[in-house]
Amino acid sequence: MGTRKRHHIVPRFLLARFASSSRDDKSFVWRVAEGPRAVEISTKDAAVQSHFYGREEEGLEAALGDAEGRWGALLRRIDAGTPLDPLASELWSLLYLIAFRASPIRSAFTILAEQFLYHLSDNACGSEVREGLRRNYDRAFDEELETVIARLPPQFHRLIRANKHLLYERAKKELEDMDIEAMMHGLLGVVTTQDILSKAAKSGHNKGIAKLLDQGHAPKATQPVAWQFLRDEAGSVVLGDSPVVAVGSAGNEIGAPWKFGRDCKTFYLPLSPRLVLVGIRDMSVPLLSISDFNSASASLSEAAFFSTSFGDDERALSNAIGSRWMPLSEEEIQAIMQETLRDFGNPKKSERTE
Repeated sequence: MGTRKRHHIVPRFLLARFASSSRDDKSFVWRVAEGPRAVEISTKDAAVQSHFYGREEEGLEAALGDAEGRWGALLRRIDAGTPLDPLASELWSLLYLIAFRASPIRSAFTILAEQFLYHLSDNACGSEVREGLRRNYDRAFDEELETVIARLPPQFHRLIRANKHLLYERAKKELEDMDIEAMMHGLLGVVTTQDILSKAAKSGHNKGIAKLLDQGHAPKATQPVAWQFLRDEAGSVVLGDSPVVAVGSAGNEIGAPWKFGRDCKTFYLPLSPRLVLVGIRDMSVPLLSISDFNSASASLSEAAFFSTSFGDDERALSNAIGSRWMPLSEEEIQAIMQETLRDFGNPKKSERTE
């Protein structure tokens, strides 16, 4: 059996439901990227990345293949007219895993982590960082010293404790003389040149997917209370490379599900050019129109969306690709960094309440 190197980040069975044509037992779909750059390609070659879910021996890609077989059968039951309510648990697992397995969640983690490190590096010489180090030093010195003493032979314990004040002053001077900016720049250089963040993102993402598959169900805390369809007889629905669109907060903000967490109000998963599955958690939130859904789907896509045709509507949508796929804006990142720097070195809330 051949090695599976090219992994679909959007399930192939879902891409096939948006097929624009079929030739020689192959299904084709329009891949629309920003520009617009549009090409009709085989679903075999659409939305693929090399070893995205790890090496074959790790087993995740095979496990996803098994799950996709079940999901494909589930959608055939829906196509045959099976009511949605009895399928609620299966629908939620389908939607949640398709949302969680998408590539933008991994890319966003890597980029956000890099941005946080850059912000920390840029602020390394600021008074907040040095003051935070001083506070943490004063608070933790005794505990850290005892940890070191416990590792030494007993005959040294009394001597070290008797000279604790000398050790304290010496270590404090070292802290004051520390070139924090150089240290942060060095750390940033190692992290970026050795691709540490993207490797960590891949490992964490794949472990999360594997855990979900092992559990056999999606988190019940955010499960929709009702399911229905959004229909489009014109057949204009598009499929983003981050397929699931969510409405969160007060019902007026659109983003990927992982942006809102428990604040998600409604979930949307396109099933075909004429059909969008809707999972509802808050019945008071109005449903999106097909036009609004397509705009959201394009803007939340990292690189491209897929459609059954390419015309003026798809060309217009291509301008929005990638405009909202990041979960935090630059302003939000700046605000978080400022708050982090203000709290740097202070006891954690759990420590303050002990």
